[in-house]
Amino acid sequence: QVKVTLTNSGAAAALLVKLTLENAASGKRILPAYYSDNYVSLLPGESRQITIDYPQSATKDAPKLGLRGWNLTATSVEVGLK
Repeated sequence: QVKVTLTNSGAAAALLVKLTLENAASGKRILPAYYSDNYVSLLPGESRQITIDYPQSATKDAPKLGLRGWNLTATSVEVGLK
């Protein structure tokens, strides 16, 4: 399980923010992955916590998280596992 907190620190609304769980080595999507919410919009200063459930057997490496949105630059971050 991965828990992510999205925060809009900008001055404009972040629209249709989509998270994608990916294999860090290959960049391929990890499937199945179940998101508590996705395609979210955040007003300036707003935060939202998203939980992603996926089978640990889907990847041997720590996954990375892709982030994109209608008015955002696409980016990805590595996920730290405990």
